[in-house]
Amino acid sequence: MRHVSNRILVACLLHIRLASAQPASPSVPPTPMNFLVDLEGEVKLQRSQWDHFVNARPFSIVELGDLIRVAPGGRASVICSDLTIHPLNQGRSNSVPCPSGLSLINYRGESIAPTRGGETSDIPIVLSPRKTIVPAGPITLRWTSVSGVSNYEVIVRGGAVDWHSQVSNRELLVYPSSGPHLSPGTSYMLIVNYKDPASGAERSSREEGTPDLGFSVLTAGDSTRLLRYQEVITQSSMSAPAKTFVAASVLMALGLRNEAIDRLERLAATDPSPMVARALGALYLGQSLYRYSERWYRKAAELAKDINDTESQAVASDKLSGVYRVLGNATQAARELKMANDLYRQLGPRARSVSSQP
Repeated sequence: MRHVSNRILVACLLHIRLASAQPASPSVPPTPMNFLVDLEGEVKLQRSQWDHFVNARPFSIVELGDLIRVAPGGRASVICSDLTIHPLNQGRSNSVPCPSGLSLINYRGESIAPTRGGETSDIPIVLSPRKTIVPAGPITLRWTSVSGVSNYEVIVRGGAVDWHSQVSNRELLVYPSSGPHLSPGTSYMLIVNYKDPASGAERSSREEGTPDLGFSVLTAGDSTRLLRYQEVITQSSMSAPAKTFVAASVLMALGLRNEAIDRLERLAATDPSPMVARALGALYLGQSLYRYSERWYRKAAELAKDINDTESQAVASDKLSGVYRVLGNATQAARELKMANDLYRQLGPRARSVSSQP
């Protein structure tokens, strides 16, 4: 039954990938993401860049050339980037059983855009939707509060749409079904304005100055295909946390960042792990929300330290170094980079190449 289910899954997801995948970056080759899921007993991982095995962790990304050793009585599966599931053999070292063809879950890295740096508490910062694709249906608009301000003008603008609404004493609004239709393929932007209580000057979220903060709506065809994939994921043999993580990773790969964030933050509240926190750090980094990214990569480092997950500690510190550089904190950036390099050296002389992971 699993093999039939996998064939159906690959067939329907091939259409999703062709129609919906993010535009490829010519400078950053995509990295297929295959995950270790549903670990029980002793499971160890040795990457091709490492000189020894270490304890494997749930949702670890595995690549061709890595080895996974499952002790007798243990259990683990690899879900490949084409979403086929492969149980691993006990009592031996397993190579990564993933084909090199179709890949739905890819990671291209996250670009770092210019920012004002530091906290921007004097203007509202758009949180959602932001640098994302959104599914058809109700869209929740969210932004940060400004101290002493209770009234905001909320605008959704793009194409022929120029919708305005006044909001008091909250930083959340659902775009109404009676509002102008938001068409798939059109880029829109959420803008939040307010009048400074002291000076009367108009302030705006546009003052953040970060480029490409808009959003677009998923097409009807892609929405239908996503529903089909969700049904197959739900019916798979994976545990509930694994299903949530993999579904969020697919959304992340397809550009539905805010949808992925919502799922992963719920998972982090019930099943915290370094990989979940790292994924959230990467998503917020992709949205140029650097303080949020810092928070989740810091959480990833703390969780990894608690369970002696050297790799996740190293990757989190590596990413934090980049975040602190863009925030203008060169001292902390250098400290994190040194920590990352020290941790990578514990895994092997070539281990730093794994920093291509989120």
